[in-house]
Amino acid sequence: MRRAECWEVLGDLDRAVADLTTLLGFEPDRAGPYYQRGRLHLARGDHPAAATDFAAALDRDPTHAGAAAGFAEARRGLRSVQS
Repeated sequence: MRRAECWEVLGDLDRAVADLTTLLGFEPDRAGPYYQRGRLHLARGDHPAAATDFAAALDRDPTHAGAAAGFAEARRGLRSVQS
């Protein structure tokens, strides 16, 4: 996840997402990578992908406050796009 964080700091969100996607192939049961990837999708304005990743994080850790907040934000973004 550190490399994805570095890509994010450098502004290369596509590479950060790609690194997290690779990580999830090896560790699909961890909530953290889904949460981090959800944040990146949200930053890119991809609300459907963000909502999916935040939901996946919450499936793995229902107490993940960041994922819950991110899911709510992604859902608000989806509603505003549909309006």
